Amino acid sequence: MLFYLIPIVLAVAGLLVIFSVLSKYIIWVYIGVLVVGSFIALIIFLNWYFTIYRLTSKRVEAKSGFLGSYEEQISLEDIQHVDLQRTFAGIIFNYGTVKVKAAGAGADVFFINVSNAKKIADEIEDMSIGKDK
Repeated sequence: MLFYLIPIVLAVAGLLVIFSVLSKYIIWVYIGVLVVGSFIALIIFLNWYFTIYRLTSKRVEAKSGFLGSYEEQISLEDIQHVDLQRTFAGIIFNYGTVKVKAAGAGADVFFINVSNAKKIADEIEDMSIGKDK
């Protein structure tokens, strides 16, 4: 979550500096920038808070959303492939995105920016292979 909030904090701080130089109505500009920045940070926090990833003995599930909802699930038997994507920062801070691809026309499940992504991808792959035997 900090990966998303740090750029917002830096953008708000930068805007406050720019507007303090350019504007004579400093207090209203500060308040406006802080309100908009706080609103964006709140939306990001709520989206993170209401996102649930589950790996059970039968399926892989991803649920998210606080105003609407998004839910995808794949049976372990239907898993065709597990991909792991990590950026340079993800390698350093140990997070990444795990993509679970289903066989056929089933929906794919994404575990987006989760910690210990490699461990999670390995567990999903091991469990799906175990079901094939």
